[in-house]
Amino acid sequence: MFNSNIQLHKQQYNNYTLISILYQIPPSIFWNSVKEWLIVSDLPFMLVKALVFGLLIAIIACGWGLTTRGGPKEVGTSTTGAVVMTLITVSLVDVLLTQVLFG
Repeated sequence: MFNSNIQLHKQQYNNYTLISILYQIPPSIFWNSVKEWLIVSDLPFMLVKALVFGLLIAIIACGWGLTTRGGPKEVGTSTTGAVVMTLITVSLVDVLLTQVLFG
């Protein structure tokens, strides 16, 4: 528990630093914007989409990887195919899930 609190604090510090340096946005303005625009009832649907995307990526990548034959040259080809298939599939499923979950 103690280590996770330290990690959380470090992550928040890193996010604040990134926001402040790259975009010149004070953290208070960022969090006020998040509070203003975030619809809390959408959080479960967002988590469902993230879970579905993670499963799709894992299944597609493992499927392509496990069926690779022909040595190192084919690993690169298979990786490219898996990435392309993942991008297309996730994009299509994103449209579908957005329509189903958010109307």
